[in-house]
Amino acid sequence: MADARIRKSQQEIAEAFAGDWREEYLFELKQSYELYRYLHAKVQECDQQMHGLLEERVAEKENKKANKGLSALEEKRRPIKMSPLDVQTLFCPLSGGIDLASIEGVGLNTLLR
Repeated sequence: MADARIRKSQQEIAEAFAGDWREEYLFELKQSYELYRYLHAKVQECDQQMHGLLEERVAEKENKKANKGLSALEEKRRPIKMSPLDVQTLFCPLSGGIDLASIEGVGLNTLLR
């Protein structure tokens, strides 16, 4: 299956795929993978915390609007379903129904600041 331009023999190609599975390399790979999983879990934990805080802000804003009286059109704009950190959907009610992420130069990271 090797390309005709490859100058190595089939034996040398097969040996290259065998790899160098020294114990210290495997240990380092295991440590790196565990660190990756730990950091990934921490990022998810942070996302969940931010999602909760943003939902609280949306609820506060909706309560303020409820006290003033909402029009039927504004009530329809509320998000139906959100993913774990759907910043765009959360910020839409906070900005009066305007999708701030659609403005050129304004991204989701800018909204979070």
